[in-house]
Amino acid sequence: MFGDGKPAKHFIDLLIQYRDGRRVAVAAKPTERLATKNKDHLAKAAGARNGWDGMQFESLQSDTGSAFFSEYTHRAVSTAYATYFFPQVGEPHLRGIIERIFSTFTDRAMPYIPARTYRNPQERGDYDTEARVTLTDDQLASIFIRYIVDVYHQSLHFGLYEETPQNAYNRLVGTIGKQQHRNPPTQVR
Repeated sequence: MFGDGKPAKHFIDLLIQYRDGRRVAVAAKPTERLATKNKDHLAKAAGARNGWDGMQFESLQSDTGSAFFSEYTHRAVSTAYATYFFPQVGEPHLRGIIERIFSTFTDRAMPYIPARTYRNPQERGDYDTEARVTLTDDQLASIFIRYIVDVYHQSLHFGLYEETPQNAYNRLVGTIGKQQHRNPPTQVR
């Protein structure tokens, strides 16, 4: 599905659709490209019980990591007719929504994954993450896909007024994102 079949250290990027103060959907990396595509085939391959729709977005906010400054990322955001901005460095409260979902994953999904990391070295203590690496890229991707699709998207959320992200998405689909231009303008001679 994603990797070379060998255990390795992994990172995850997330895109959260946020509309009118409501969290709508989550997509994992490659974030910008996959976010807008239907991912039912990935959900099915991971063994998820539910489907995984793509979503449009109007703007993208990210941290200032080098991957987010790449030409590929800027091109993907531009192709989606979206705006791109970066909150001030060192001000995590300006990224509260994404920070909260990482906290949710840390508390609810990560305890079941071998070789997990922790919020900080003090919390990790003497847990030897490197010595416990056992999952391949595909195994880790399957765990996160199933968690996102079957647990996170289907769970009632306080921030959604006790609605599930999937139900919020279903209610709002078609109202999110800018109109895509299907055909390039023709040149008049």
